[in-house]
Formats: sequence, structure tokens, C-alpha cells
Amino acid sequence: NSKDDGDAEARDEKMMEKLMEQIDFQREVELLDFTNRTHMVAGLEEAKMYCLHDEKDFYLYYFIMKYGGKSIVFVNAISNIKRILPLMVLLRVPAFGMHANMEQHHRMKNLEKFKESTNGVLITTDVMARGVDIPQVDHVIHYSIPTSAEIFVHRSGRTARAFATGLSIHVVDPEDRRHYTSIMHTLDRSEDDVPDFPVEMQLYAACKKRVKLAVELDRLSHDEQKKQADAQWLKARASDLDVDIPDDLLSDDEKDEGRFKQKALDAQRKKAKYAVL
Repeated sequence: NSKDDGDAEARDEKMMEKLMEQIDFQREVELLDFTNRTHMVAGLEEAKMYCLHDEKDFYLYYFIMKYGGKSIVFVNAISNIKRILPLMVLLRVPAFGMHANMEQHHRMKNLEKFKESTNGVLITTDVMARGVDIPQVDHVIHYSIPTSAEIFVHRSGRTARAFATGLSIHVVDPEDRRHYTSIMHTLDRSEDDVPDFPVEMQLYAACKKRVKLAVELDRLSHDEQKKQADAQWLKARASDLDVDIPDDLLSDDEKDEGRFKQKALDAQRKKAKYAVL
């Protein structure tokens, strides 16, 4: 009946009160807000770089060479990772890639290598913007400006964690400008609130020269790999059909071994030049 139900409910309430007293569940709680008026964590410094789209790689390498430390570079497309990563490897930067299309074990392996490094660079999409704890990140570089302020804040929050200091660099090209202005407005800020990143032009010029040479070496490597793959495919099909390959289907390098050796020698000279820059 209703009286029995009321008595049972009262007993349950008393039991719950006693239980909460025993486990001290109702202790006072103090909320700590580590963000400032800009919605960024305390201890985070910021700077911006305005540049052309084709200059981003130069500024990225300049920053890495001048300041060292552990950096996360955020891009908006997987194609950017596939293009930038080989350049960083050629430039002898301990760089690692991370994106959603990678196999899980490969992602975990790269993440562990990055965590263990002291001057490593993690080039990633927004898959690493939140949810994964990466201690002691010195810098966050927005190589590509995101489309929302929420993602922008989450990215920047990868550094300056647990009372540490950190630096967030905003690399802004003309295509990024609209999103960047919108993000600053959403965060109740102005672009003028973010200082320009200082650039030492002599060092920048040297870094630009090295990056251009790395781009050329990467192109030569891709061209040679494609030629070898095409030649192997053609030879395999000819072997399957038991026919000879006509001369007009052979590449110039296969028809002229001396020319091939000269190209290889030129590539080696470029690598030697690069090594002493």
C-alpha cells in the first residue's frame, strides 16, 4: 500500500545519507579555470605569420631550425602530410605523420616515437587536436588555419598544459585569412591582439634555400621511382606475352644507359651540395 511505500522510501533516503557521510561525498568542491579571457590556457603565448601559400614550408622549417623543441604541426588535409613529411625527412628533421587513414599500430608507433623525442615534429590532421594526452609539447603550429574556433582552441591546448608554458604559431596565407578573422571574432579578439612572429631574414633565406633543394630532390626521387615502376610493369607484361619491347616504348634512360648514369650523377651532386648547406 501507499503507507508501506512511503516508509520504504524514507528508509532508503536515510540509508543514502549515511552512505554519503561515510564516503565524504558531499565535500566542498573548488572549480579552477585555467583559461584567460581569450579562451586559451594560461601560460600560452601566441604569434602569427602572414605569408603566401607557397612560403609556408619555408617558414615551417625556419621555425623548427631556430627554436627546436617538440612541435605539433596541424594541417587540414592528409595530402599535406604526405607532401611535407618527405621534405622534413630529407632535411633531417625527426618528423612523424599522423592521420585517420593510417593503420592503428602505425599511428601508435609514430605517437610513441614522438613522445620519446626531444626535438620531434608531429605532422597531423585534427585527429590529434583532442582526446590524446601528449606531455611536454613546446609548440603548436597551425600550418593550416581550421574552419572553427573550437578546433583552433583545442589545437592550441596541446601545449602549455599542467602549468607549463607553450607557444602557438598561426601561419596565415590569403586563403586562410577569412577563417582566421572569423575565429578571432568568435574568440572576442582582433588579429592585432596577436603579435607578429619575428623572422631573422638571413637565417630564413638559408632555410628557404635548403627547402627548395629538398623539394627538387624529392621530385627527382619520385620521377625515378615512377620510371622504374613503369619499366618493371612493361617488362613483366612483355615477359608474360613472350615478346620483345619495341624501342619506341622504352624510356630515354633505358635506350641510353649513359644518359641514365649522368642523371644519377647529377642527383648525387645535388645531395652532396645539400649536405653542406
